[in-house]
Amino acid sequence: GMVKYRELKLKRRKVNSLLREFAKLKPAEYKKWTKEDKIAFWLNTYNLKMLKIIIDNYPIRGSKWLLLLWGPNNIRHIDRDIDGIKEQKLIVMDEEFTLAGIERRLFYKEFNEPRIFLALSQASLSSPKLRNEPYTGPNLDKQLDEQAKSFLSSSRGLVIDREKKRVYISAIFDPSWYGRYFIDKYGTGKKFKEHPPSVRAVLNFITNYIPEREISFLQTQYYSVRYINYNWNINE
Repeated sequence: GMVKYRELKLKRRKVNSLLREFAKLKPAEYKKWTKEDKIAFWLNTYNLKMLKIIIDNYPIRGSKWLLLLWGPNNIRHIDRDIDGIKEQKLIVMDEEFTLAGIERRLFYKEFNEPRIFLALSQASLSSPKLRNEPYTGPNLDKQLDEQAKSFLSSSRGLVIDREKKRVYISAIFDPSWYGRYFIDKYGTGKKFKEHPPSVRAVLNFITNYIPEREISFLQTQYYSVRYINYNWNINE
């Protein structure tokens, strides 16, 4: 899931050329596609645009005091310098979008598929891994399941401390980030009753991708849920 940004920057013309293909796609053609094809298309669009934003602002620079605060490899320097990574524009089907707009309009509302959030690259070390292949409609279900299982098997996604009765989950599951978008599909009132609705939904989702022993702990033990500190250093 790591990226050789220095080498990718040398191929910027190819990246730009590919993004122009997204711009030229006809809406009438897009409407014929399956839901899986559409999700795959927008995931590839989002991740490719994220790569372009990073290489356009690479190597990372920052003010002296922020370099001391965040360190030299933190993508928050880029976010600050360009007034928001997710607010950068791209053209898709001859319409203006931003990464934030894609999330709001499609990933939050239209598709109702929370596994998407484990397929989006935030270009950082705590982000779910960037796959070394594009998403495709026929393989989407398998690819999204692989993303979820990989992320939740890593210390970036889930850590269970049985001794201290604590469960640590990625900050992307926080309700203020993506956590609340798991409620519609994975919300439950039958299990994890001592936790708020968004946490119950996330825990219910997680039990689909972890070993039986960990499922048993999550479903039958009392524990606190905490969020893992997010590492914004670049995934280089």
